[in-house]
Amino acid sequence: MRPRPRARARARERENESTREREREHAREREKTRACSRERERERAREGENESQARERERTRATRARGSEREHVRERENESAREGENESQARERERTRATRVRGREREPRAREGENESHAREGENKSTGARGREREHGRERERTRARARGREREHGREGENESTGARGREREHARERERTRARASEREREHARARENESTHKRERTRARTREN
Repeated sequence: MRPRPRARARARERENESTREREREHAREREKTRACSRERERERAREGENESQARERERTRATRARGSEREHVRERENESAREGENESQARERERTRATRVRGREREPRAREGENESHAREGENKSTGARGREREHGRERERTRARARGREREHGREGENESTGARGREREHARERERTRARASEREREHARARENESTHKRERTRARTREN
């Protein structure tokens, strides 16, 4: 005996419902798989960004440490130069003082002597002492000029190093900005992918509804 049309319709409906349920289950599985993949992708992006930021921080720290070390080295060099200059000036002052003392000791003897030749000799010695004093003055001026030249050179070196450090800092800032831009672009790409997936899902749902 052939089954009645109503029974066949119910059988087809049950079969269709079973098929739709399997489709829904498969869709849920695919969505979970895609969600897991997106989460792993986001995690890898976060890890990459964190590593990049850590490397950036380390480079900045190393740059600052090198700048600080160079500053200490320059300070020690300047201190050594100042100490050497002070010692040289002290020796120069001591020689000048001794020269003046000897000149003062010779002058009374020359004045007290009755011999005119001795007096002239004392005067000549006094003139020589004044000449040496002038030469010592010129030498001190040359020493100070050399010290000023070294100080200006150190200042220019410090300025050049400071300019280089600012350039490196600007480059680091640009690199950080590019990293943030790449992360934002990845996030927008993920959002577009999610939107496309949602649109496709709605389209498939409407298509199945029309078929049924």
